[in-house]
Amino acid sequence: MDNMRTLQVGLIFCSMLSILYFLVDFRLLSDHKSATKNIFFIETSGASSLNFRQVCAIESTARHNPFMSIIVLLFTKHHVKYEFSNVQMRSTTFEEIFEGTPLEKWYFQKKWNRSVYKVYHLSDAARYAVIWKHGGIYLDLDIIMLKSLPSFSNFVLKARANRICNGIFGLQRNHSILYNCMKDFVKVYKSNCFACVGPILFTKRFVSFCGEKNVDDVEKRKSCNVNILNPISAFPVPYRKWRDYFTNSKSLDIIEKMNNSYMIHVWNKFSSKKILHKNSGSVYEIAMTRNCPTTYAQAIKSGGKL
Repeated sequence: MDNMRTLQVGLIFCSMLSILYFLVDFRLLSDHKSATKNIFFIETSGASSLNFRQVCAIESTARHNPFMSIIVLLFTKHHVKYEFSNVQMRSTTFEEIFEGTPLEKWYFQKKWNRSVYKVYHLSDAARYAVIWKHGGIYLDLDIIMLKSLPSFSNFVLKARANRICNGIFGLQRNHSILYNCMKDFVKVYKSNCFACVGPILFTKRFVSFCGEKNVDDVEKRKSCNVNILNPISAFPVPYRKWRDYFTNSKSLDIIEKMNNSYMIHVWNKFSSKKILHKNSGSVYEIAMTRNCPTTYAQAIKSGGKL
């Protein structure tokens, strides 16, 4: 089954070679002028292949941002490498990611290895290090892109009142918010804490950088050179109602809200085991057909489960 899934994913990528997007060489990462044109996805679970939802995130982002370089970092030694259009698949290691950052010593101490949340903690750490080193945009793999991203050099996404999301953001290379996130990460890290080095830490460092007491004050006074996107930009459905993406009873209402969204984020932590079938009429299926049609077609051929 795993071999079949890998083959299916390979077919998706190969079939997309025919789509005419702009090819960007990975070496551009060292070019400061092009740094804001990078979009990073990071798969930290160690899976040998990507599932259809993850591939949909990549395809939809590539389709809507054709002149940006989409870089997918995978922490596996043996995976099929694909390079199509504006997407770069790259194998890496945590040693490489954390080298030369405040997180390097923390990683080798391996306190994270005792945590039941280690995949999440390593993911949080890796996104701070990657964007600090290279600059650009970080996106979680549980999204579907709906339209082109704004051309801001620096932006964050407000998840709710006084909370910034660390799963979707864009910052310039060597930005002090990220450097301070990494420094504080080492200081506050606790292996049994789920979110303390994620959105909580990111929000704290953002507010501190802007010289305010909370996110609402930053938004009101526009006190720093970082754009704040409204929650509807990626969360037309709040996380407590994530199931609404996978039923058809509220499709029309949600799709109307999505007109004001750049993407939808479906909280994989909760929704990963939710199985969809062809013609479900759900928001998620509709979003797939419109924004990652190649992935959707391959998923249907594989048995109709999404």
